[in-house]
Amino acid sequence: MAYVMPSALSRLQTRVPPAVFERAKAKAKANGKTVSDYLADLVRADLDGHQDYMVKLIGHRLMIVSVMMTAMLKSEVSEEEFVRIRALASHLGAGAFGPLPPQPFELPEDLAALESIKALHEVLSHV
Repeated sequence: MAYVMPSALSRLQTRVPPAVFERAKAKAKANGKTVSDYLADLVRADLDGHQDYMVKLIGHRLMIVSVMMTAMLKSEVSEEEFVRIRALASHLGAGAFGPLPPQPFELPEDLAALESIKALHEVLSHV
């Protein structure tokens, strides 16, 4: 990690029993670190792999809602209007979040889920 002036860092303060502090100090010293650096490393290590959980959860939920809304919208508007709305949504997404990153995988053409999506569209078109 690049050096950052201590005054530019956020301050994290807590109270711990003396025995806990002494153990942290001993661990830090054994690793050639200050107590602050040792604790910062512990926090970073604890966050690794977990910080994306909520983002991934939101992504999954948004996918569910998007599929459902698309199925409902397709039955309510013309194909031309649907294409216009989809383009508008894409432009709004790019404006708010930047361009789409490269897709990390290829979706197979014959996804079994496509049949489910078609079935959902069929059911929703009769509601």
